[in-house]
Amino acid sequence: SPDWFPPEELSQRLFCCGENGRGQCGRTLQSSQQTLSAVRLPKNSRLLGVSCGSSHCLSLLRRVGARKRELWVWGSNDRCQAAGPNSGVVCPSARLRLPVDARPEAVWCGFAASGVICSRKAVKEESAADHSSE
Repeated sequence: SPDWFPPEELSQRLFCCGENGRGQCGRTLQSSQQTLSAVRLPKNSRLLGVSCGSSHCLSLLRRVGARKRELWVWGSNDRCQAAGPNSGVVCPSARLRLPVDARPEAVWCGFAASGVICSRKAVKEESAADHSSE
């Protein structure tokens, strides 16, 4: 983001390079070796965390102006480590849907495994006043 942007509007981009035979660089499978270039993640977003395993990555981000956190994955999914619906490759990056009450806090990748630490979102309770009118 340019210097004149207020802090709440600052955004970041994630760049990746190297081996890409399984989509590890999160862009395209056109070349097995990738030069330093941006991963295909939502524009105007702020990175809260990123982790890479042997051939897959996870990122935690928040879009500028939004409160909701999003989990994005890319790369090899041959052991379901990128949480895709089937084995193979997740490329370019894809948003991972979490349960509605889950708020992702941190991401972690191992050799062929992934983890996400989530807190529970507060669920609005119906007040007794709402039921007294029935």
